[in-house]
Amino acid sequence: LGKSDIEQLEMNADILERASNVFELPCQHINLDKSTKQVFQSFLGEVVVYFERISQKIASLFEKQRHQAFDEIKDFMFIMDDLRKIKSVEQRTQRSYFQTVEHIVGYLRDVHKDIELILPLLMKQNPSFDYNRLFECVSCMHRSKWIEERQEWRYGNLMDEVKNKLLFHLCELEQSSKYLELDIDHPDHLEQGRKIVEHLEKLNRLESIIPEIANHSKEVGMKIEYAIRATVSTIEHEFSLEKRGVRYQKEIKEQLEKLKVYAESLNHANAYLQQKGLKNARELDFRIQSIEDEIKMNTTDFEKKKNNFDKENQRIDEEISKLVDIKENYQQLAKKANWRDKTIPQKAIDFLKEQENRAKTEFETLKKTQTRIEELDNNLKEYQQIQKEFQQLQQKEKVILKTASKFLKSRGFSDLEISRLASDKNELIEKIGKYEREIDNIKG
Repeated sequence: LGKSDIEQLEMNADILERASNVFELPCQHINLDKSTKQVFQSFLGEVVVYFERISQKIASLFEKQRHQAFDEIKDFMFIMDDLRKIKSVEQRTQRSYFQTVEHIVGYLRDVHKDIELILPLLMKQNPSFDYNRLFECVSCMHRSKWIEERQEWRYGNLMDEVKNKLLFHLCELEQSSKYLELDIDHPDHLEQGRKIVEHLEKLNRLESIIPEIANHSKEVGMKIEYAIRATVSTIEHEFSLEKRGVRYQKEIKEQLEKLKVYAESLNHANAYLQQKGLKNARELDFRIQSIEDEIKMNTTDFEKKKNNFDKENQRIDEEISKLVDIKENYQQLAKKANWRDKTIPQKAIDFLKEQENRAKTEFETLKKTQTRIEELDNNLKEYQQIQKEFQQLQQKEKVILKTASKFLKSRGFSDLEISRLASDKNELIEKIGKYEREIDNIKG
């Protein structure tokens, strides 16, 4: 119900209550077949039923979600309070109302007891401290602020007390951290600093509830973390003897020189390609692929034409066979008729010539296609041989590349950097020179 709805209920209840005191009998002239007292009691009954439903809803929410439901419960409690402004409703809901209140307040008492027990452990930075329980308790108190503000439920403003204790605890940490000597001569102080940083990180969850602790926490944590990082950096710089040693520099230089050998062999292989009229390995691969595609296309075309040629030959053979039969019949007729001209008609001769010429043309086309396929096949074999020799030239130094790359990567070189050095002779020579100078500086 909204505020206006509840105000309307209060007004109606007041009117009905007054009417019930004036009119005892039913008022037929205003269509009331019951006494006003009965109407009033029925009205109160409906309100009380609604009140009880709210009470049950609160109980259900609280049972399932505990303090996380406090925001929703708050609205329902305010509705109950407003309904209880009707005196008759207040009298009938006394027991239900205070049972609900006691249920919630009892839970808060338990939370208050827990927080009073765990705060001292927090100050001591106990290793087994339950940070999750602390967060739950503080979150509960934060959400229940509206409950503690109700005069009849006041249990003391523990939230402010918790906040003050946490801020005081952070101030103590800040003061104590000033006396930590975070260097390699005091490893116990380094360990203590690490624990403080971890402790502060776990308290970060409370910042959403108590924003004031954020600045203190970050200030303390950053100072300690910065000091620890600076110490670690000093250790790496001053005590990483391997990085500063001549041996370390020489090993890198040796592997870079091996990389140079590989780069030179790669240049030699590329020079071989250029002698064959190819710019690089990519062009070689492209030509091989192009020839293979053309061979495939021509072979398909050849097979198709050959198939058509065979069919056409078969058809011509059949036609010739028919002509032979006609020829024989014609000659027999010529004998019987005693014809002087016993030659085959000109049309038959022309037909045979035409078929012969067509067959020759198709055969020549097939022959050209076959010749082209043979040429392409020879070219392919030539390029494949070049590719084989190129790979052999590369293969000789690939083991060197693999070994050198593995070592250089273990010394902080990236794959990209190694690849760049292998392909850029000038940069590689400059890199080798740099390590030579560093070796001379260490020796000198």
